[in-house]
Amino acid sequence: MPDISGPNRGPYFLRRPIIPTHMVSVLRRPRSTARERNASIAAMDVLAALSAALAALRAGRIDDARRAGERIWRQSSDARAAGFLALLETDAGRYDSALLWNDRARQSNPSDPRFALQGARVAGLMGDHVAAFDRLAALLRDAPRTKGAWSEFATVARTCDRRAEAVAACIRAYDAEPTLVYALNALLHLISDEPQDEAAPAAVPTSARRPLSLVTCSNDDTQFAAMAASYDRALPDWPHDIVRIADATSLAEGYTRGVAVATGEIVIFSHDDVEILAA
Repeated sequence: MPDISGPNRGPYFLRRPIIPTHMVSVLRRPRSTARERNASIAAMDVLAALSAALAALRAGRIDDARRAGERIWRQSSDARAAGFLALLETDAGRYDSALLWNDRARQSNPSDPRFALQGARVAGLMGDHVAAFDRLAALLRDAPRTKGAWSEFATVARTCDRRAEAVAACIRAYDAEPTLVYALNALLHLISDEPQDEAAPAAVPTSARRPLSLVTCSNDDTQFAAMAASYDRALPDWPHDIVRIADATSLAEGYTRGVAVATGEIVIFSHDDVEILAA
């Protein structure tokens, strides 16, 4: 038997823990409280019950699905159960009841934008487009990135003749968050349908049209051709020329070279990915 006595080989060595003491608290599995365990079990039970209710709906057992949803709601007040029941009532054409269940879902979980969107859609199905507009406007103030909400907002705004309010809401949202493409798309959709109340400005006499030079940095032949055609369509009777810098090392360098050869009295610097919609 090997000698394990001597320096660092005495009884202390044999009693040293394999895991350093300072690591025990890190590796020990934290204990959950009874309340946490019960909450976790309850959450799993609700999810399982909702899955069963959904399976009943898919199988065509509507009454079973409704009873299951009502039972889940009574036992848990889970917003998903109320939303599920709102869906059932909507499918059955009972819109008043659907809105009641939707309101319960939103009150139970006000942070989930899906329930607010569901309520707006139910209001629209009822023909109450004003209520649908108000619900969508409130939703988009709180959750502007809700999928599908902006396009529906624009549609409802036109239906209930509240286009001006919708345009203002789109502008506010886009100004606050310039990456919010959905708001910009809704704005363009709304503006394209706006009646032109003001008379069109008087055309500038041909003799007063000062020549334009458009300077662009573009190394893409197709993109440049599309841009040039767009400007030519918009300015058919306006003297203009387009200066293309195809080998610019930077925008500043390219624009500097372009303005040096431009002949127009007015110089416009333009990207090559623009399209003129109207002039």
